[in-house]
Amino acid sequence: MMDISHRALINHNLFADVCFIIGNVKNKIYAHSYILEVRTGSPSPLLTKGVKRTKQGKSHVTVTLGKDFVSPSTLLTVLEYIYTGDVPLQNLLPFEVMALAKLARTYSISRLVFLCDMHMYKCINMENVHQILKHASSTGDVEVERFAIEFMCKHHKETVENKAGTDLIGLDLFQRVMAAHIKFEQELKKSGASYSALSLTPIDRDDGGSGSSSPGTFRWQTQYTNRFLDPPPNTTLQDFQKLFAEMPGADVRFFVGGSPMPCHKAMVAAGSPIFSMMLMDMKQKVKGLVQLQLTPTPQAFRHMLQYFYYGSTDMPAMVAIELIPFAKKYGMGGLQKVCEELLAQKITPQAAINILQVSYTTNSREAHVLREKAAEYIGQNLPIIDIVPLLTAEPKRMAFDVLAAVRDAFRGEKISNNRVHFEEDDMYVPRDSVSISGVGQPSSNNLLLETSLGANNNGNGNANAAAAAAASMMTMMMDGGGNGVDMDGGDIGDDDDEDIEDMNDDNDDDEEDANPASDVSAFTSLIRELRPSSS
Repeated sequence: MMDISHRALINHNLFADVCFIIGNVKNKIYAHSYILEVRTGSPSPLLTKGVKRTKQGKSHVTVTLGKDFVSPSTLLTVLEYIYTGDVPLQNLLPFEVMALAKLARTYSISRLVFLCDMHMYKCINMENVHQILKHASSTGDVEVERFAIEFMCKHHKETVENKAGTDLIGLDLFQRVMAAHIKFEQELKKSGASYSALSLTPIDRDDGGSGSSSPGTFRWQTQYTNRFLDPPPNTTLQDFQKLFAEMPGADVRFFVGGSPMPCHKAMVAAGSPIFSMMLMDMKQKVKGLVQLQLTPTPQAFRHMLQYFYYGSTDMPAMVAIELIPFAKKYGMGGLQKVCEELLAQKITPQAAINILQVSYTTNSREAHVLREKAAEYIGQNLPIIDIVPLLTAEPKRMAFDVLAAVRDAFRGEKISNNRVHFEEDDMYVPRDSVSISGVGQPSSNNLLLETSLGANNNGNGNANAAAAAAASMMTMMMDGGGNGVDMDGGDIGDDDDEDIEDMNDDNDDDEEDANPASDVSAFTSLIRELRPSSS
């Protein structure tokens, strides 16, 4: 699901290139010409209709509009629709919606006109119909006037008996309502249709209609159910995709991996506060097209721009892995969250280790969920995953989490969020309670014991061999074959074999001379043998 909303750019003077002035200099509204044109056509009617004068400044085109043409609030609502593809009509008064529809007609924004008309048709009721009819007639809103007259004809007795309402609309409008009601009754008898099936529709000019709002320009037809079934398409996504593809009026160029990436300062600044500060600083020092050097791959940077421009979250797993630390560095919290959630759904044998590693770069809730899922996936699919990179991977906590996941896979258990528990000996070992090399981690003897007990609980005779292989693997992972952690939490030195023999009397191998690849291979083979059958 793509979320396309550039609400933060509405009436924001940072990197805007259009300034509307309504009535006086105090009423300034800022916009971006490339967004106006991609959404409403080129040249944009917002820059040509109702314009008193246009002045080209150093950084803005100043467009002066008459206050009798548009109010600041109505223009801002039109811009809200242009930038986001939506407008909260339910928060507006009926008269504000009618003013919005009028301006949308002037600017030929057909979908906004449709939304306003549909809203007005649905919001007319016994309490407001007379006020709406009066206002529509005085402002020349033929469409809403027709809705109000139709409503009064279908609720004739109640609306006519409302003396305050009839006094408000005046004699002329009252007579037009009465004339329309007479035709309504005639059509009911003629067609045999129900009240709700009839709608008041304009007569085409070819049929003799004058195009004015007089009673003779309307007629009753049985097409009520089809009135709002054919809305103009919502082109918001396509319009911003076009803006990204064509980049008209680009005012910044990033060089990524030697490739130039033109884009718009406002779009990038809205997505990243760090980029915003960088571009503001460059704006004061450099005139013309700004150029910046960045380090991610062109593919990753392009996906970042697609997210900024039209909310795209469709990206390969390896791109999401690359973007998480980049998003964190440049303050792009929304993109970081999207990437973390995306990776949680895209864990594969090829990407699992990388996904697990990137989950340690942030501390968000999504990162913790990603970490648990990746570790669980690795534990359950270890025979088809290359875990040799774990021998030297940072942070070292990865190794512990993977071993815990492997142990849980042996036993057919889910990974616990914060503890390891064995029913047989009622052991409880908090994962973050034991310090290793100054970092809060569980000690290797606890993990090795857990592996052994897990296998014993399954009644498998190879438990000690699994524990020994795990011990060798942990020694290599902790310090590349040098210092590890013994049963007492100290350095493994000359008594390495004694520590391991405490858990494996049959293992005579020298752990100090162990080969990392063979240890991992042996450990993986035992895992395949010990894991409970999926059937």
